[in-house]
Amino acid sequence: MRWVLVDAWSDRSAEVIDAVVEEMLVRGFRSLAIHFFLHESEWHRNERKRWDEWTSAIEATVEWHLVPHGIGLAEQLEFVRSRLRGIKEGADRVLLPLGRGEANLQQMVAHEAVQLFADKTVVWLEELGIESAGWANAYIRNEDIYHHVDELIAAGNFHAAQRLLEGKVNDERIQTLLEFGERLKSLRFSPKEFECYLTVLKESLSHIDREEAEKEAAFIEQMKGLATGEQRAFLFFLHSYAELLYEQQELIDFIVIYYRLAEEALLYALGWDAHDEERGFPFFDRPGAQYRLPLGKQKRLTRHFHRYMKALSQEVREMERRENVRIRRDRCVGLERLSSRDRYFADLYLLFNEKAFESLLDLRHEGVSGHGFADFSAEMFEGLLGGETPMQKMNRICDYLGIWPAYSIFRLI
Repeated sequence: MRWVLVDAWSDRSAEVIDAVVEEMLVRGFRSLAIHFFLHESEWHRNERKRWDEWTSAIEATVEWHLVPHGIGLAEQLEFVRSRLRGIKEGADRVLLPLGRGEANLQQMVAHEAVQLFADKTVVWLEELGIESAGWANAYIRNEDIYHHVDELIAAGNFHAAQRLLEGKVNDERIQTLLEFGERLKSLRFSPKEFECYLTVLKESLSHIDREEAEKEAAFIEQMKGLATGEQRAFLFFLHSYAELLYEQQELIDFIVIYYRLAEEALLYALGWDAHDEERGFPFFDRPGAQYRLPLGKQKRLTRHFHRYMKALSQEVREMERRENVRIRRDRCVGLERLSSRDRYFADLYLLFNEKAFESLLDLRHEGVSGHGFADFSAEMFEGLLGGETPMQKMNRICDYLGIWPAYSIFRLI
C-alpha cells in the first residue's frame, strides 16, 4: 500500500506530519511519500532537520514543489495540476490535510487533489494542541472539515466542496445547492430545473434569517427570469459572478465576464434588449425603458460593445449640433440646457466613454480569452482606474441605471 501525503506548506505542517507518522506507525504502515507545495519566495532550507526526524521513524521521502515567483493565479493552478498528475500514478491512498497554508494555494491543492484522486483521498483532520488526530472517515463531524468546506464555497469552488461532503451529510438540500452553484456558473439548466433549484434555495434561506427572508425571496423571484433570458436577471447574474471572480483573483475569467456585463449594461441603458436567435435582426425596444434610442436608425447594429458605443456616440454628436453644446471627456459645455432625455444620454456617454474604463475593457482582447498572452493583476486593473476597483466603477454604472442587485445569487447559495 503506497501512501502519499499532499499539502500546501504552512508553519504548522511539521506538527501535522508528526501526527500522521505516529498514526501510521500505530496502524502498521511503514512508508510515506510527502509532497509539499509552497511559494518559491517562502522556501526555508532549515526544515531539513525535521525531515531527518520523520525518515528515522518511518521510510519517508519528502519532495518540495516550489511555485515560481511572480506568476499569476492561472499559471499557479496549472503548475499545481501538472505536479499532482505526476504524483497520481504512484499513489494507492492520498492523505489530504486541511492545513492553514496560503489561502489561494491551499484551495488549489485541495480542489485539484480531490478531483484527481477522487477514490483514493483520505482527508486528515488534526487540531494543533490536541494529541489524538484521526482519519476523516472516523472523525468527519469535526468542525475542521466544515470550516474548509465553507472556505471552498466562499471561493466559488462548489464542486470541490460537494466532493468533500459526498456520503458525509444526510441533508439532500446541501448537495442540491452545491450542484446549483456549480451549474449556475455555466447557466446549463432548463427553466424547470432552474426553478427547482431556486425553490430549494428560497426554502433554505427562510430558516436562516427570518428578517431577511422576505427580501431574499423577492430577489429570488426576480432571478427566475434568468433561465428564460430576462435582461435584468441576466445583469444581476453577471454582476454577482464578476464580483465573485474578482474577490478570488480569477482575473482571466473575470475580465471576460466583466466585459460581458459592461456590454449588456450598455444595451440595457440604450433602452434595448435582444433575443438569442441568430438569424434576422435580434434587437427590440426594452419594455419599461424611460428613454431609448430609435432602433430604426440602427440597420448595421450587431451584438458588440463597440457597436453600442458607436450608436450612443452618434446620438451625442447629433445632440451637440442640435443643442449647441459640447459633450467630451475633457470638457463639457451647456449640459444644463439639455432636456431630461438628452441629459440622460449625455451622462450615459460620459460614464461609458471614460478613457480608463475603455482601457480596462480593451484588456479582454489581450489575455488568453482574447487569444493574447497578457497576464493580469488586480494592481494593473486598479492602476488603470486611478485606484478604483473595476467593481467600484461598475457599481457606479449600475447605480445610475438602477440595476445593482440587492443580493449576490452566489452569496445566497
